[in-house]
Amino acid sequence: MNAKPQVNGSLLPAFKGKTVVLLGIAEGPIRNGTFEVKASDGKMVHIDVPEDVEEEMNSLVQVIGTVQPNCHISCTEYSILPEMNKENFDMEAYDKAIKFMHAHEKYFPLI
Repeated sequence: MNAKPQVNGSLLPAFKGKTVVLLGIAEGPIRNGTFEVKASDGKMVHIDVPEDVEEEMNSLVQVIGTVQPNCHISCTEYSILPEMNKENFDMEAYDKAIKFMHAHEKYFPLI
C-alpha cells in the first residue's frame, strides 16, 4: 500500500495528476457517477466515481483518487465513515493539521 498525501480543496491545483486523500462531508447522493464533497477548508470538490452507483451520502467521507486538470478527483476508492459523526468531527482542527503538514513538508515526506 502506497502512502498518499492528505489534502484540502485549496491544495488540489498543486497535486494535478497525483493520487491524494480528501476527507470531507459528502453533499447529497451519487448520481450519474458523481458527487460533491465539502472539503475541510469549506471548498466544494467534484468527485467522479468509476461506476454508476446510486447511494445516498450525507456523511463524513474519505476519497482516494487522482486530481484531474480541472481539479475534480477521479475516485478510485471512497469510504463512508459512519463511526465519525460529522457534527462532532472537528473539521477546522483537521484542516489546520493538513495546512501544518504542507507548511512543514520536510517533516512529512508524503507530501
